[in-house]
Amino acid sequence: MNPLLRSLRYISRIVLPRIITIGLDIQDRHISGVVTLEGEKTGTIASGVYDLPEEAIQNGEIKQPEHISRAVQMLLAKLPPASFFKPRESIFILSVPPHHLYTETVFFPIMSDKDLGEAVHLKLETSLPWPLSEAYIDWQKIPAADQKQIGVFIAAISKLVLDEYLKIFLREGWQVGACEFHTLSMAKFIEQGHASSFVFALIDEDGIELSVFHRGAILSHYLQTINDPLKAQELLGQRVKQLVSYIESNFGMRMDKIFIFDKTNQEYSLNKIQEETGIAAQLFTPTIQPDPRLFIAYGAAQRSYTGGETGINLVSPEVGGRYRENLTLKTLKLWSNILVVFGITFAATFAGMSTFLWSSQGFLGSENVVFNQTLNQQLTIADPLIAKASSFNDLIGAIRQTDPFRSFVGRKLGVIQEEATRNGLSLTGAKASGPNEIIASLNAPTREAALDFQRALTDRRTFSSIIIPLAELSPEKDLRLNITIRM
Repeated sequence: MNPLLRSLRYISRIVLPRIITIGLDIQDRHISGVVTLEGEKTGTIASGVYDLPEEAIQNGEIKQPEHISRAVQMLLAKLPPASFFKPRESIFILSVPPHHLYTETVFFPIMSDKDLGEAVHLKLETSLPWPLSEAYIDWQKIPAADQKQIGVFIAAISKLVLDEYLKIFLREGWQVGACEFHTLSMAKFIEQGHASSFVFALIDEDGIELSVFHRGAILSHYLQTINDPLKAQELLGQRVKQLVSYIESNFGMRMDKIFIFDKTNQEYSLNKIQEETGIAAQLFTPTIQPDPRLFIAYGAAQRSYTGGETGINLVSPEVGGRYRENLTLKTLKLWSNILVVFGITFAATFAGMSTFLWSSQGFLGSENVVFNQTLNQQLTIADPLIAKASSFNDLIGAIRQTDPFRSFVGRKLGVIQEEATRNGLSLTGAKASGPNEIIASLNAPTREAALDFQRALTDRRTFSSIIIPLAELSPEKDLRLNITIRM
């Protein structure tokens, strides 16, 4: 490498923020975390598995968020301290179990991306198990055997469930960049070129989770629940055979291999599975992480979030994009500060030289005049730089004062507005009195309408409590309410 390029690369490594990626595998009984640092050849810089009490998470739904916060804090405590010269930015990649996940592979006629997006939403309005407004969705185009069609893989997750996860991270000030599911995380273990098209089977106490991948893109996802783990091998062969037939007929491609990862530690006859499916089967045994409980978390940490990643992401764009915005702002502010320091140092150096030469003018004669001219030219260049840098810092400061919870609060206000309209109330104003609390001002035609509104919000389980002061319920009609809503 050119010595100049090597020096610039070294300086950028020291000065610019380095990205810490934290992959989290969240399950009912434990949380696993793996931390990687951008640019480090050693890979993992911290990891841990933290058991959870039985009541903390049930069927993928958070019941006691304090246990999740404590587990993540214990993981972060393992990080080496960041030095002054190596400021760091952390980004969390969540990998969640498929309890509240919906996936579907569909085919549409050839159309524009805009029309395709509308077609996806129309399809989900009829197929989703929840209202479309109550789901986070993402989709990506995939190949199709019929050249007149576009294949689309769609994934969705319940907002009610995922928001409970996100609230923990927002409350602690942790940045969430992406949310994916387990097989999507683990597929990153498979080296490029090892198998361009493969089936990945994840088996645990809940059942068999199957995903099909082709050149880095997921084509299909399927979950088979099982009551008897001993029947996993039999069911695996049947379901893989059906899935392979579906892929061949709809995508016109043949799978290279089946990778099997069984968390129940059962023995498998790979030859029997190969006979049933016609595809070579292989047990999934990565050597990067010795603890199998860290496999999913490590796969999540491999998600490239420095740009160009187009894989399925189940968090909203405003939540996932906030990390990139903050990193950009901090980088710009860092460089603006460097510019200010450079300008001041530059000006001070020449000012000091001017003072020295002025005191020695008897020796320098006419050379002093020439130097002063040069000094004035340099100061003319430096002053605008300092002024621009100072102005830039002011702008950055104004941007950073933007409420980091506005997108989150905005979504909650949308729910409040929806239920208010449905129950005959009108929303006249609202404000966030804290990171977890909204005070909404409403007009209600009757006391019963106000109570129906309160019950409706409670039933949606979007908020932890809805408090209406008793004094404001004393009139029977034309009530003016100030309701405290806690998230």
